[in-house]
Amino acid sequence: MAEWKGPVPFDPKKHKPVDAGSGSKMTEFLATEIAEDGQVFNHPTVWFAQNGQVVDLSSPDDRGTATQLAKQYEAATGKRFPRFGKAFDADGNKIIDNFKKGSTTAQQRSNAGGATRRSLIGSGDR
Repeated sequence: MAEWKGPVPFDPKKHKPVDAGSGSKMTEFLATEIAEDGQVFNHPTVWFAQNGQVVDLSSPDDRGTATQLAKQYEAATGKRFPRFGKAFDADGNKIIDNFKKGSTTAQQRSNAGGATRRSLIGSGDR
């Protein structure tokens, strides 16, 4: 695999939480979307450039860019974000429960401190 030169997800070993406004700090904002393999996955919408600058793609207008970046990151590095099962059934209908699992897991992760203890990468498939 080629070395990834783009922005990276928050890594508690390398990054410090950043100002999220109103005096609060954050490590990541997560989106629940569809990965290249057709599964539901959680990925960051806030990334960190190689120089440490924050790349915030959390606005609704930037969500598609964040999802594309996550897919590119996975393809280039071989590292995967957490998965929650297939996005669609055999008839092409969304499997809503898998999207709910992803969303609930993202909220629970946030409530438990986000990425302050552990990177999203390698946090395991569900």
